[in-house]
Amino acid sequence: MLPILPFVFGGAIGTSVGFALKKYYDENEDEIYEKLDRGFTVYR
Repeated sequence: MLPILPFVFGGAIGTSVGFALKKYYDENEDEIYEKLDRGFTVYR
């Protein structure tokens, strides 16, 4: 059981971070696209 614990904790942390990032993305989708677009125009 002990060798499996890092995978369990890693999965739980990954799932939590994934949900947090999705919530942030859903709330700020327009701002994210605007910043990405501005960033890409700098490199053109």
